[in-house]
Amino acid sequence: MDVAEYHATLYSAAGIANTGEYLTWLPLNGAHHRPLMLTPSLSGDMCAWATGDFAQHGPSSTGLALAEIGACTDLAGGSVRIGGAVGTAASWQDLALGGSARMQGQYLLSEIDWQPDGTPLLLSLTGMIGSYAAKIDRAYSNGAATAVSTGETNAYGGVVRVRADWLEAAVFGNTSINPYAALGLGSLHVNGYTESGGPFPAVFNAQTLGHADIRVGVTAVTTFSAQTKLSTTLEVAHRTGTAAGASGSVPGLFDFSVGGGSYGQTWARVGAELDHAINDSLSLSTSVHLATNGRDPSVSLSAGIKGAF
Repeated sequence: MDVAEYHATLYSAAGIANTGEYLTWLPLNGAHHRPLMLTPSLSGDMCAWATGDFAQHGPSSTGLALAEIGACTDLAGGSVRIGGAVGTAASWQDLALGGSARMQGQYLLSEIDWQPDGTPLLLSLTGMIGSYAAKIDRAYSNGAATAVSTGETNAYGGVVRVRADWLEAAVFGNTSINPYAALGLGSLHVNGYTESGGPFPAVFNAQTLGHADIRVGVTAVTTFSAQTKLSTTLEVAHRTGTAAGASGSVPGLFDFSVGGGSYGQTWARVGAELDHAINDSLSLSTSVHLATNGRDPSVSLSAGIKGAF
């Protein structure tokens, strides 16, 4: 055994907790990067939507994807909108020496938006809870050969976000400027697990991570016609939380504890989104977001369809 290399693989396997964090936050900053009230306005006081996201987190070489369906209804004369959605999300990551980590699961999401009469403020509260199954194939050197020990575990996570948008804070021709601020709190628990296979399988302890996420940004909405508009966004995000770690033992050899502690990270994100209404009851949306080194995906693509009735 190359002891230094082996310890590195222990920490990379525990990185499944990082991936769980990315998956938990993906619906809020991906499919729901804007409140439901800011999606295209259609006739009718009820709606349904379907959205698909694909993203890549460059620093960890992690791929992420989700598919979601949901519905909403307007209340209080249109000043309140509530909605709910169900989705499935997955991730994939290549580890050292040909190893891999995969996660897949489902989530529930709910949102309530409120625009007080006579004010330019839009207030929203969004929450999600998800459950994921993970499989980790941890590869390491064993003499001249490469061995693989496999582990399977479950992770559970949730996020709550409050957000305030100032609609049309300034208007220049057919473009409106809309600042916003958001605060999110999240948590993720990864069950402990015991690997099987390979000459040196390990036992990993459970870990629980907590996160606080603050975002401020501005969206410029340009209306090209009654059917088409373009939204461009600039956002700064800061997240603090528990750093992923790995602790446990290699039975008969040694105990280990690597990583852990806490982190704080700040990054920027830009995005562009095109909305087009096919008719009074159907619209299409597509968006792309790019982020600097941080907890958001480096690049994310989204496409959705919304209908009203």
